[in-house]
Amino acid sequence: MPYKKRVIARFPPARIKKIMQMDDDVGKVSSQVPVMVSRALERFLEYIMLSSAEITNSKDAKTLTSQHILEVVTNDSRLNFLKEAALKSCQSANGNQSNEAGASFSNKKEPKPTNRENTKQSEENDDESEDYE
Repeated sequence: MPYKKRVIARFPPARIKKIMQMDDDVGKVSSQVPVMVSRALERFLEYIMLSSAEITNSKDAKTLTSQHILEVVTNDSRLNFLKEAALKSCQSANGNQSNEAGASFSNKKEPKPTNRENTKQSEENDDESEDYE
């Protein structure tokens, strides 16, 4: 009987499998797939953190901030899908101040819709969702 090597995953494969199976299009998932996704996620985060550390060191900073990560995301075209999330993160971390990467944020808060507006919007969304059925 061949020896099975136990792979140590830093991200829980069971949780990854659960997330994958939330999609209706995903059927059964082999036991190796969540482990591979876990490893890919680990490598992805390692790349972002090493790049962020380089930027932090180049600026003679001692603390890695969300601004450094935002700079990595904006400088690497492969990470364009993260720009919006990184901008939101920096915005909340900086209290809606402008950041070094060139994005500026308004200090104005959008007014919250009233209950009547919420109901009206939800009815419109219901009408739109019926079109897709």
